[in-house]
Amino acid sequence: DQTRTDLIKGKKSMQCETVEIAQIKLRPEVTEEAFLAAFQRFVDSFVRQQPGFLKCELLKRDDGQFLDVVHWATRSDAFTAFERSSENDACLAFFELLEADEADASSGVEYLTAVIPESAEMPANSR
Repeated sequence: DQTRTDLIKGKKSMQCETVEIAQIKLRPEVTEEAFLAAFQRFVDSFVRQQPGFLKCELLKRDDGQFLDVVHWATRSDAFTAFERSSENDACLAFFELLEADEADASSGVEYLTAVIPESAEMPANSR
């Protein structure tokens, strides 16, 4: 199937569901409680309001760091939200709690294309 081949090769990735994964490292003085409160404000007042937002998950790694996983309808939606984040007070307050590369705000952020949507049924022998 040519469409599936194109998706796998990334030719149509701008129109396919995109998963944004951001590695989060807190500044040493930030408590987990303060971080979680700021994260909730960030998601509620900004992320959920963006066009193309599908869902968001916050995962905690064994080493205590976090991963913010956001599902977007398209890669373009993800990029647009990222660009708008620098203009939002809740985003800026949230970003202040994080250790970040001052020269590259997108460091630690990865964009992946969903090849098989969550609702697709996987064959039993592939699980």
